[in-house]
Amino acid sequence: MIPADPTLSVAERVDAACDRFESGWKAGRKPRIDEFVAAAPESDREELRQALLALEIELQGRSEADTSVSRSSVR
Repeated sequence: MIPADPTLSVAERVDAACDRFESGWKAGRKPRIDEFVAAAPESDREELRQALLALEIELQGRSEADTSVSRSSVR
């Protein structure tokens, strides 16, 4: 994990972590939310957990939609 940059706001650090999480997801690594949260500063953890949960749900929905489109186009 990349260490938190203390010059950034909580929102900026959370956004950067979400970007890294999404990149890992898209690369097929399926990152773990608890690992991202554990690596974050204590002050960021609750906001980060909520943001990552929402992002993971969104990414899972996209993945399922992509699979449905792929399957329906094969038929």
